[in-house]
Amino acid sequence: MKRFSILYLGFVVAAIVSLSCNACSSPAPQHISDLPSQFITIADSVSIHYKVWDNNEPDVPKQTICFVHGFGCDVNTWDKQFEGLRDDNMRLVFIDLPGYGLSSKPHIEYTLGFFAHAVDQVLNHLNVGPAIMVGHSLGTPVCRLILLATPHISGMIDIDGVYCFYEGATAEYEAAVQEFGSSFDGDQCHDVICGFIGSLAGPDTPDEIKEYAMSTMPSTPEYVASSTMHNLINRMCWPQFALPLDVAVICTQNSGLEPDNRQKMEALYPQVDYTELTTCGHFIHMEKPELVNGKIREYASLIKQNALDDYDFAIRNIEENYAGFPYKVTDGNRSEWNNVKTQLRDSVATGGYSPQVIISDICCWFKDYHLSCTFRQFSDRFPLTRTDYNSLMSLYAPSKLSSRVDDDTWLLRFPTWMGDDVYCQWVKDAVDEYRRSGCSRLIVDLRGNSGGNDYQYSPLFELLYLQPGKIDGMLMRNTKDNLERTHALTGDGDYWEQIKNKCESDTSAYVLIDDDEIVTREVDPARPKQTAIIIDKTVASSSEQLILDLRATAPDIRLYGKDNTLGCIDISNIRIAKLPHGPNALHIPVTVSNRLVNGVNMIDGIGIAPDVMIDIAYPDTLTDNIDTWVTWVKDNM
Repeated sequence: MKRFSILYLGFVVAAIVSLSCNACSSPAPQHISDLPSQFITIADSVSIHYKVWDNNEPDVPKQTICFVHGFGCDVNTWDKQFEGLRDDNMRLVFIDLPGYGLSSKPHIEYTLGFFAHAVDQVLNHLNVGPAIMVGHSLGTPVCRLILLATPHISGMIDIDGVYCFYEGATAEYEAAVQEFGSSFDGDQCHDVICGFIGSLAGPDTPDEIKEYAMSTMPSTPEYVASSTMHNLINRMCWPQFALPLDVAVICTQNSGLEPDNRQKMEALYPQVDYTELTTCGHFIHMEKPELVNGKIREYASLIKQNALDDYDFAIRNIEENYAGFPYKVTDGNRSEWNNVKTQLRDSVATGGYSPQVIISDICCWFKDYHLSCTFRQFSDRFPLTRTDYNSLMSLYAPSKLSSRVDDDTWLLRFPTWMGDDVYCQWVKDAVDEYRRSGCSRLIVDLRGNSGGNDYQYSPLFELLYLQPGKIDGMLMRNTKDNLERTHALTGDGDYWEQIKNKCESDTSAYVLIDDDEIVTREVDPARPKQTAIIIDKTVASSSEQLILDLRATAPDIRLYGKDNTLGCIDISNIRIAKLPHGPNALHIPVTVSNRLVNGVNMIDGIGIAPDVMIDIAYPDTLTDNIDTWVTWVKDNM
């Protein structure tokens, strides 16, 4: 019978020689079997077995290599990797997936997600920082899932991994995949595994590798093998979108590769290092340990250099383009800044900290909520002050709402100014609904609204405008990158020409791109006689700008709350700067408000205080309901 292709039918197994310990008396471990076993419990009762090797200074951060075995195997499959890498300055983590090796084997569903969760929990427990995942066979889709879900993973080395390419597949292909997965059901499972092992060897595969496979794989309980296979071939587990990370693929034609396998891998991993062997068996990491170990070393060095490139790119962009840099780094703290950026670069250089974590730390040092990363917006080193309203309420999830509160009071709750076209239309419709309500009093609830785009609050501003008022202009930090960002936003019109001419003729560090403006509108005949705005500590950016606009043009409106707003508007207007490696990016504010330049009425770091303090407890829930704060404000307007 024709052997099914491993890569396309979703079944692969892993194996390695199990060598006897000839140096048990030596204090230095020679094999994985010499390392002490460790365990962690997940999902309340599932015990996960793992082993760790750290050749010196265990508490010193360093690159972590995490090995995930294939179907039917255990940590011992990586013995040649342990032998070859144990003297390198790396932390090596070997994990038995649930259902395999010394890990628990409960009667549960063995999904790729559950396997990935187990691996992730071990890494979190060890607090190892970034990790390079090395997956063999079944271990590859597990590692791929971890890469998709866990931003601190540095990348992946795929050793003859399992792939199911359902996109564009024929009905015959899908039927064959299902038939193959079902062959592991019931009493035939043991015989199927035994029969399959021989087909995984190459013409030169040593007998000891086959012996290891025969001694390990057939002992997999039927319910574990069956569940693993059915979940492995689940179409939902195989999205075909690309991972923009550095990935090394080592595969063998002996596993039944299709002629276009390289193209498939390049589509999945645009930054792939592809190696295709000819006669080697499926157990590449055992048959060709020098090749695999050399690739791990090469890849680890590449990841470390990429991390340094990303870090240096971030520092350069912050120093050269961040509008707040000259205000945040002064003669008084310049030495501290230089020390911090040097120390954090050294942390990246060890490989023990991911650039995502370190770059986030750098951003948080400035205590500017607009200066941030797409991948992480907090720091253990330099924590930002935030209020966790979920710890103060049973449920804090502000949702859009347009509703009557009583005969004369209407409530509009706007949880964001970052909505899609449907949300923008809802904002307009909600304001119009108030106009038709006949109510003379309006409560605008901004709790949870951290900002977005100023134009999205225009319908509300038009409703609440009362009299002409001055709205502050802004200046752009005058750099080539920031000017290009402005061009991308404005196009080639007159406004762009004015800004470009200003920047080219003015060598100042900042160029005024928007003058202070006296805003004049027609007063809406449906304008409420009384308006209250409810705020909390999450209100920021565009929501703060709305409040400032209204304070200038509608001085009769009062703010209600317990806390100031966040204070994140003086340094704003984000330019997205993609890091050189991977999909991540910096968010760099490029403008400063005239408030900052004038040194008066600054908002950043202070926030906007409520006019009226709400002196009752926080509501139990805040969703799309009329909560106790709304009722309190209604009674106190």
